[in-house]
Amino acid sequence: MGKTCHICSKANYFAIVCRSSKKQYFYQHKRNVNDLTQLDLNDVDPDDSEPENEEFFLNSLQGLGDEPWTTKCKINGKDEATFKIDTGADVTVISRKNYDNFIYKPALQTTKIRLNSPGGPIKCLGKFQALISTSKGKNAETAQTVYVIETKSENLWVDEPYKP
Repeated sequence: MGKTCHICSKANYFAIVCRSSKKQYFYQHKRNVNDLTQLDLNDVDPDDSEPENEEFFLNSLQGLGDEPWTTKCKINGKDEATFKIDTGADVTVISRKNYDNFIYKPALQTTKIRLNSPGGPIKCLGKFQALISTSKGKNAETAQTVYVIETKSENLWVDEPYKP
């Protein structure tokens, strides 16, 4: 193989299968989030939601033969999108194609965030604040920053979004 793991620097395997402090590497920006019952987008300050030039990792893990975990979500109570529930990602992302299909498009804010995946960097077109709700299990609603990306892949939803 001749490759070096960029987590532990050992030879002949990839970081995706590395067991050396992988959790610390992939979740270096994650924080615990308290359960919220009433959410309001006015409580989210867009200037405080992201440090300058922050870098996040998008990683979708799936075993052989597993069906992906997906859920239909409402964005700001209006538009619907299907998201893959992704425990390996740091932030919630939606494809440009899905964003362009929204009837009520939230205004995109500029961002200097850098998004990376196992396949390399991902172009981020902007971000918006959203209330994301789902009816699977108990009704859940979270206020999150959603990043619009230039990709043909599926939308990724993080149940514990990064909080600076």
